[in-house]
Amino acid sequence: MREIKFRGKRIDNGEWVHGGIITSASRAWIKNNENLFINPLRINQSTADFRLDEVNPETVGQYTGLKDKNGAEIYEGDIVQNIYGDIFTVEYYGEHWYGYVLTASDGCVGHLYEYDEYEVIGTTHDNPELLGGVE
Repeated sequence: MREIKFRGKRIDNGEWVHGGIITSASRAWIKNNENLFINPLRINQSTADFRLDEVNPETVGQYTGLKDKNGAEIYEGDIVQNIYGDIFTVEYYGEHWYGYVLTASDGCVGHLYEYDEYEVIGTTHDNPELLGGVE
């Protein structure tokens, strides 16, 4: 079974945090411990053993369950490169993770497979210059 977790950039300092997610209509928080999902209405302040970091909702991305050739986790919003030099943005469509090919003239979309060799080279939030004008 795929591990389900998220990441987002903290509002207060811009650092990436990983864990479970809590959202409201306009805000998001990442929870930093193993118990990823909680009911915010049932939090007991005296027994809470976790930290909630408020993150920019636009930066939140889900873990794909895949790792790159260096062992780095691949998240939605990552920019990855395959062994042929094609650069992809990682996005979720329907029931599958796809890579939108930025270097192909037709902008084709393809599945990301765990047996393919990818390397995370940045994120759409930290490295927009890698998108080559495509967002």
